[in-house]
Amino acid sequence: MPCVIPTAICANQKGERTITNAFTDSNDDPVTPSAASWRLVDASGNVINSRSNVPITSLSTSVDVVLQGDDLPWNGDEYGGSYSIYYHLSFTYTDTDLVEKTQKEEMEIQIRQLFGTS
Repeated sequence: MPCVIPTAICANQKGERTITNAFTDSNDDPVTPSAASWRLVDASGNVINSRSNVPITSLSTSVDVVLQGDDLPWNGDEYGGSYSIYYHLSFTYTDTDLVEKTQKEEMEIQIRQLFGTS
């Protein structure tokens, strides 16, 4: 299965970051899913900013999801270091063999701490 989102990106703490979900079938051809949703979790699986099973309602072969503010928290060391959260995507589509399939993807979002931002 091809990846429909990057495996990792960087984002500024409390900033804004757009994730493009480019849906494809098992042949890597663009496909419009019948259903799609996403969630944000930390490394322990805790949901971030109540972003659990958020439906993507305007479905097409490519959909942007905008993360901003409390979606991009800093929970690492107060003096820097690294902190990552995870964007999980799940979507259902009809494949070329006319069988309905569900695909799941995960992307790491590395949060860059901005000193003086709370």
